[in-house]
Amino acid sequence: MNAYANMSAPPRSNVHVATHPVGKQIVFNMQYAGLDPRLEEHQTMQEKAVLAQEWIADFARKHKAELDAVSRPMGFMIGRSHVSSDDAIVCEDPILTVAVLGRVSRLLYIPRRELGWHACLVGASICFPAKYFPQYCGASGRARSPSAPKGETT
Repeated sequence: MNAYANMSAPPRSNVHVATHPVGKQIVFNMQYAGLDPRLEEHQTMQEKAVLAQEWIADFARKHKAELDAVSRPMGFMIGRSHVSSDDAIVCEDPILTVAVLGRVSRLLYIPRRELGWHACLVGASICFPAKYFPQYCGASGRARSPSAPKGETT
C-alpha cells in the first residue's frame, strides 16, 4: 500500500486559493502610518537591519499592551507588493502596521511569528485583502485612498 491509497481518515485542513484579489486591499507602509526608524541612505544594509531591529524592539516595548490587543488576521496570507489606487486603502494606524509588518516574511504574513523587522520593509508597501481587517471596512475614519490627500479619509 502506498501513501496515496491511505484514505482511512478525512483531511484536517482546508485550502482556499484566490488567484486575483477581490475587493479592496489594505496597504501597509511605515511612512503612511507615520513611523520613522531614521535609517539613512549611506548606511550599509547590515547597519540598517540592526537599527531597524532595535527600533522595532523599542516600539514593541513601549506599545506592548496595544500590540497584544490589536485585532489582526490569524491565518497565513500572501500579500501583494502593489495594487491599483482604486482598490487600495492606506492603513494609517501605526500599531496595526507594526503588528502586521512585524510578522511578514517577504510577502507572507505568518500570524504566530514573533515581532521582527527587516530593513527592506522600511520603504516597502505590502497589501492584504481588506476583508481581514474589519476595522477598515466600516467608517473608522483612519483609512484613506493612496491617491487622496493626507488627512482625507474614505
